[in-house]
Order: sequence, then C-alpha cells, then structure tokens
Amino acid sequence: SFGCIAVAQFSQEKGVLLVTAHLDDADESVAMLRGQGVDVEPFPALESESSNELIATRYALLARLESDALPDVIVASIPALMQMTPAPSEVCNVVRRLHAGDFCSMNGLLQWLVDGGYERREMIEDPLQFAIRGGIIDIATAAGEFVRLDFFGDTIESINEVDPVSLGSDCVIDEVIIAASTHADAHGTLIDHLPKSWCAVLDDSNEISTQANS
Repeated sequence: SFGCIAVAQFSQEKGVLLVTAHLDDADESVAMLRGQGVDVEPFPALESESSNELIATRYALLARLESDALPDVIVASIPALMQMTPAPSEVCNVVRRLHAGDFCSMNGLLQWLVDGGYERREMIEDPLQFAIRGGIIDIATAAGEFVRLDFFGDTIESINEVDPVSLGSDCVIDEVIIAASTHADAHGTLIDHLPKSWCAVLDDSNEISTQANS
C-alpha cells in the first residue's frame, strides 16, 4: 500500500507509470488508487487465452495517450509492459474517435468494424457487436459502451448512448472511441506512447527483475 500512497502523491505533480511484478498486483494497485480518487487506467497483459476485449482495452488506452485527456496514473505489470504495441503513428489504424458532425463513410466504418473483429448481429447484446438499421449503426464497444450513430449520407448526424436492456437512446454524447480487437503490427511498447514528463515507479524492483528475466 505504501507504493500506491506514494504514487498518488507523485501524480499530483506529473503523470506516473506504476510497474508491478505480477498481474494480480497490478489489479490490486488499480483498485487501491481508485479508492484514493486517482484517475488511473490499467494496461492489461495479453495472456495465452486473451480475450479480444483485452486487446481493445490496450488500444483504447494508447489512443487516450494521444489525446488531451490523459489519466494521472497507468498501472502495468512487467509482462504487460514488455509486450509490444503499435507505434504511436499506427494507433489511428486500430482506434476510431468519432464525433457528431464528422464526415465518415458509413460503408467504410462497417468494413473497419468487421476487420477490427466486431460481429454483425440483428441487435447488440455483448461487447464487440454491431447492428444496422437503415442509416443507423448500433455498436457495443469493447469497453462495454452501447452507442447509436445516426447517419445522414456520410455524415454522423448524432451519437447517442443506448440502454443495453431496452436499446432506447435518449442521452446525446459528443464522441465515442471504438477500438479494434484484432492484433496489429507491433513496433513499439507502452513507453513510446508516454509523455516525456512522466515518471516511473517500480513496486519491488527485485521481483520485477526476476519476473522479467523469466
């Protein structure tokens, strides 16, 4: 817990990457930092049985680091940190950031969803699904957001949140971030995406070294 308390203090001055030795240590640290009111994001490791949601979660965080809405802290286990990522210049190929009023080819977006591992369904029920009705696309993102894009030609006229039970849409939002769930070319690591002003905190450097070597 001391490491998390220190990180919470450091994060008031600059962004912090907290590195842990084990996956469960990372999960516990995220929960502890959130309990202290810190804006923290996990960077999950891809295991042999990784789900597509984990891939999309990693991509979505990389996209957030390209925006102005950076988290205060990112927590990554050493296995997650050692796994390769797309280079910063390639993030735009695996993440779409859509705004109301954007010019966007509807057919092009549909093809991108299919290529990105999304499944077309009659109605959306689970993450990584989409459904089409006329000029409307419902999308269940990998992050668990249910959204409705209303097109007028090739312009996104509006974006609404969708209730996952009733599929009603009465809450207007300005943008949605959609991450692909398929592997992309990997030419970098998370470190390449972090601002130079950030610092790193290693929680138990000896154990991290042991795990990294193994």
